[in-house]
Amino acid sequence: MELTIGTVEVELTQGCQLKCKHCFADKFFGPMSEQTLDNTVNFLIDLAAKSTYPKLEVILTGGEPGIFDMTLLNKALLKLRAGVKKELNISIQTNLLYNLTDAHLEVFKNCDNLTTSWDYSYRYNNIQNEALFFENLAHIKTLGKRVTMIITMTDALVANVPVEMLMSFILCTGVKFFSINRLYTPLGVSEEEFRKRMTVTNEKIREYQYKLYRLYSQIKDKYGLFFFDLECLADAAVGNNYNQYGNTCPAELIHVNPGGDISRCMDKRGKNFGNVNTTGMDEEKYKEVLIEHKNSVRQSCYACKYFENCRSGCPWMYFDETGCSVPYKIIDYIKAKNELSKIGG
Repeated sequence: MELTIGTVEVELTQGCQLKCKHCFADKFFGPMSEQTLDNTVNFLIDLAAKSTYPKLEVILTGGEPGIFDMTLLNKALLKLRAGVKKELNISIQTNLLYNLTDAHLEVFKNCDNLTTSWDYSYRYNNIQNEALFFENLAHIKTLGKRVTMIITMTDALVANVPVEMLMSFILCTGVKFFSINRLYTPLGVSEEEFRKRMTVTNEKIREYQYKLYRLYSQIKDKYGLFFFDLECLADAAVGNNYNQYGNTCPAELIHVNPGGDISRCMDKRGKNFGNVNTTGMDEEKYKEVLIEHKNSVRQSCYACKYFENCRSGCPWMYFDETGCSVPYKIIDYIKAKNELSKIGG
């Protein structure tokens, strides 16, 4: 079969020094072994040669990649860059709550994008932790790499940080690229269990994102800001599906966990289709996963008036008793603005 995969998440470890209650990281595996990492690099080189996608994006993730062996990782990245013969983009997702070493900086220099996260209170046990985050953020900004910050819509953030305060924080960071994330139900945790863990509702998140969008749309050009999720909503309002990535991701994105299992995203529910240490990628099983994903749209979504803008999307996105996490109030607002502009309003 023709492979169109362009993105591979490499989960280096499921360990993390933090205990965020909304996190989807599991603890089934320790850090990826040197042999598995080398086999993963070989797998990526072969995949890049076989896939028809014009480039390969590798996302180094966890757990927390910053607690992985940086010397071992840097060696792997050098081999990967030498072996991939098409455009290669390497990103690393890190919480930055550790002491940066020269080995960390060497890895960061070998990456194209650095992504970090902020969610108001869950990550910081004391003021020293928060100070360390900003100290490290300032340091990595000097490397000349693109830095993206993920803002997670936790219950603590929505309840305690007005959008004006959040935007002030964003402007003070000096970072230009952001992702305003809805919550994902942790893999291996039922929706019912997650609702008990997170008290914020989709309705509150929608209202918060709507207020944030109104403010963002007023100042984004002046300050050169780009909020990925909010720009996706602007596209959705004119017919480009908000959740299009969630709908097409298995055909374009796969995941390698610390044990070498190959799956769609960070799925631990027995949907693996190979292992880098043994069988490689089983394309027949992969084909079955693609078919299953196409049939995974929630039946209630088909009758929704926003279905043409949303297409249901990722099945792991946080759903509560309100039924839907899509910020459709923003879609209504953008549609209304577009209609007014047509008549000169």
